[in-house]
Amino acid sequence: MTFDRQGGTLVWICCALGLAAMAAAPVGCTRSSSVAGKSITAEQVSRIVVGQTTESEIRQWFGEPVDVVLTNTGKVLTYQYRSASSALLSVPFLGIGGGTASGQMLIVTLDPQGRVARHSFIGGP
Repeated sequence: MTFDRQGGTLVWICCALGLAAMAAAPVGCTRSSSVAGKSITAEQVSRIVVGQTTESEIRQWFGEPVDVVLTNTGKVLTYQYRSASSALLSVPFLGIGGGTASGQMLIVTLDPQGRVARHSFIGGP
């Protein structure tokens, strides 16, 4: 197969565009991190007493929830904390690098009187 002058130019343009796309792709040489929400500790969660702890106490201890759902039997408050960091060198399109991510979630179900009916905590310290 042979290329004429125009075909060779087309190949060169395609190669140049490919190299430009690779240069514009996300490449990291620094460490970055992101945090969303407020960290939740097991000690804080251990203060919750089913049938006694009120919604106002939960909000005082954990702040405003990220989500509130009203149900026919009460209310569900959801709290989340997420933390992520990327590696020193990250070139995702080549499969190099990476990072870490962790998170916590507290789900509190309140009865119609505004007291904790049940709760569940997922995540690390």
